[in-house]
Amino acid sequence: MLYQHLSQTDNRHLPLGEALITQRIADIRKRADYYLKNDIASEEDKTLALKERVTLQLIEARLLFFLPPRDDITLSI
Repeated sequence: MLYQHLSQTDNRHLPLGEALITQRIADIRKRADYYLKNDIASEEDKTLALKERVTLQLIEARLLFFLPPRDDITLSI
């Protein structure tokens, strides 16, 4: 999905791609939070779920590099 977004040659379609990426991350976060609150089976399980949360935060931070503010996007294709 990120590759499709970055290779987009029509700037009018960029907001849709960004919205889809943002929505997928929100869905993952929602499911991870639910799992952490309702389905933890052991301390090891909890540790892994918390690591997943950190990984998701890293992904979000790194996505900022690929999804710059709207005003900065220019394509010369």
